[in-house]
Amino acid sequence: HFLYLLVPFSMRHAVEHAYSAMFVLPEEGAADETSLRSFLGISAHELFHLWNVKRLRPAALWPYRYDREVYTSLHWFTEGVTDYYTGVSLLRAGLMEPSEYWQRLSAELTQMENTPAYALFSPAELSIDSWLAPSSYRPALYQGSFYAAGKRVGFLLDMTLRRETQGRVTLDSLLRYLYRRYYLRGKGLPEAALEQAAVRLGGPALKSFFERYVWGRDTPDYEALLAGLPLRVEVTQKPYSGWGRVGILRYRAESEGLRIEEVLLGSAAEKVGLEPGDLLLTVGGRAAKDLSPAFWDSLAEGAQLQLGWTRDGFPLEAAIQLRSALQKHIRIEPIAEDFLKSY
Repeated sequence: HFLYLLVPFSMRHAVEHAYSAMFVLPEEGAADETSLRSFLGISAHELFHLWNVKRLRPAALWPYRYDREVYTSLHWFTEGVTDYYTGVSLLRAGLMEPSEYWQRLSAELTQMENTPAYALFSPAELSIDSWLAPSSYRPALYQGSFYAAGKRVGFLLDMTLRRETQGRVTLDSLLRYLYRRYYLRGKGLPEAALEQAAVRLGGPALKSFFERYVWGRDTPDYEALLAGLPLRVEVTQKPYSGWGRVGILRYRAESEGLRIEEVLLGSAAEKVGLEPGDLLLTVGGRAAKDLSPAFWDSLAEGAQLQLGWTRDGFPLEAAIQLRSALQKHIRIEPIAEDFLKSY
């Protein structure tokens, strides 16, 4: 059963149950194309939880315990792989065009490649840390999501299984094996169950995959991982534009200045000490809130400007030298229709 509670304010929440799912969504529901996409996505996600989490779940959650914190390194699997199947399910059902699916996947991978946390914490570490994140003790710059990390692992694991077995084994095969091996025997998944099952079904290359991309923090080599599959892979680097040139990726305007929300690691802004939460007041003696992104685009590489900002009410300033930050772009698309039929 799908139970939808539509409310007259902005809220999005959903919880899976053993035989149903409960949703709290804005009252416009699926009134236009954008909200329909969102509605279908969250519904597909919770539907897949009937298998992944409500049946197939970590031993740490078998049985459920509500009197203590429960730690597992498998939330990348419980939520992230479920998120991977959200898009796959919509694609298989004909509710999403293939072109849109691959565009969205490429955009999500691109975003992760340009978010520092995913190079600093493994999917397993992000999973264990779920009780503490987001945390005021960790800067926003270093916070990542096991949803996103697991979705990337899910896609690459699916492709690696296909490549290593010439298409005989897929992520579907792995889930079915785990379902029979554990759930139907009344057991939860041990922490190493996925790796062991993947190696059993896909061969020794899967052990290295888990060491590097699940337990480890390696940045995926997409061209190598997807080599031999009927996929076109493009990895490029392009300079940011506007505020992104100095590494200020997200901000919001306030009455006195710009509240910094995201700073790119290694950028000019990060090197002078600008952090998320800071209030940027002036740039080169001008009010920061009055500057458009075009201001930064007009500056020559190497230009120097004085920045003034406050942190928790304390004034700070530093000279910044413009060194355009680079953004990695990932583009993946199939080059054979037969691959889509097997997907």
